[in-house]
Amino acid sequence: MTDDSEFFLRSLDDLEREHAAGDLDDADYVRLKNVYTARAAAAIRHEPAPTAAPPRPGRRLLAGTGVLAVALLAGVLVARGSGERLPGQTITGDIPQFARRPSVVPKGCPVDLARPVAPKAQAANPRQGEIDKLLADGQANLGGNLLGALKAFDAVTKIDPHNLVGLTYGGWIRRLVVTRGGPKEFLDIAQQLLDRAIATDPTFPDARAFRGVLLLRDRALPKAALVDLCTLMLLDPPEQVRQLAQSALTDAIRVMARSSAPA
Repeated sequence: MTDDSEFFLRSLDDLEREHAAGDLDDADYVRLKNVYTARAAAAIRHEPAPTAAPPRPGRRLLAGTGVLAVALLAGVLVARGSGERLPGQTITGDIPQFARRPSVVPKGCPVDLARPVAPKAQAANPRQGEIDKLLADGQANLGGNLLGALKAFDAVTKIDPHNLVGLTYGGWIRRLVVTRGGPKEFLDIAQQLLDRAIATDPTFPDARAFRGVLLLRDRALPKAALVDLCTLMLLDPPEQVRQLAQSALTDAIRVMARSSAPA
């Protein structure tokens, strides 16, 4: 069974559980079930014949569309969760800091780009313990249950509408679901959530990386993407975030160079 068919069949199982538990309303359940049923059937119909030698464990994890992005995404949250925290900081929005290597902003980035200013620290949320548990649930589900992760991150933003991690990863997961055949309207919601995250804190590297990738790959807006991706490099991002965004940055610079070249 391929990554795509496994993904859609798993998603159908998740939908049934969420609907039975009352966490998904009837309209969303029917709409998502129809989408995933059709996609699963199409993926199964187009599966290649099995080969004599199965792939080595771990190789298939990186093969499917968006799967590497999920692995990198999970790595970012693991790194943030284990990073050296500054006084009063948690994983929930006042993001912990950890070792980063200085970035060199590539040639081709806007010359007038300035490093954004971080907002003032906010008071701790009185429901911080509940938020931390939901974020841990979201992180734990990233490897195999995107809908479960999405539910956890959305629950975080219901408690705290300005939570950076909830906004950013709720948006990015929706974008990944779209790339795997999910509802197209998820892309608009994904961009809105990433916009809100950057409005809350323009220095949060994860949101800059994810929105830059979305603007380039899904919106075909290389100029707008370049602002986010070049700003990202000014922020000395964690290595996992840099890795996820690097090819998009290179492509955006190349597209803008071609568009400005004389005919």
